Amino acid sequence: MKATRCFFTFSHHVFTRGLKEEENLDLLSIYPYPSDQRAFDVTRFELSKHLPQIVELLPEKFCYHGGYSRYCSCKITQDDGTEIVYQVVYRVWKERGKMRFHIESAYPLQERLGRVKKVNFWVICYNLLQGKKLPQPAK
Repeated sequence: MKATRCFFTFSHHVFTRGLKEEENLDLLSIYPYPSDQRAFDVTRFELSKHLPQIVELLPEKFCYHGGYSRYCSCKITQDDGTEIVYQVVYRVWKERGKMRFHIESAYPLQERLGRVKKVNFWVICYNLLQGKKLPQPAK
């Protein structure tokens, strides 16, 4: 089997959240991204520190189809031993022979995860490399 590198990028959505209408935040609380103003979120920021390990262990994590062309992985154990349902949403594509994974968002789920279609990480990679159709959500 040929070794292939996967390239991961992260959106600022992993440590920010949408602005609420009734919020009146000072400028220091708003992440300075010109086309997408969002509030810096301490909880998301702290959870985002787990992302390097999540990415490293992605093949072993429970992955599921998050709808559209997005995939998700969740559940992490924090340093104090508590388990948190952490939704990590990523999009995959192949560009100039490189496998790209873009973490679009990551946040703690407030409600229980509903019924989802499990997706094997290696199937995503194999199909991407072979130019085959990526796994689709259950209908």
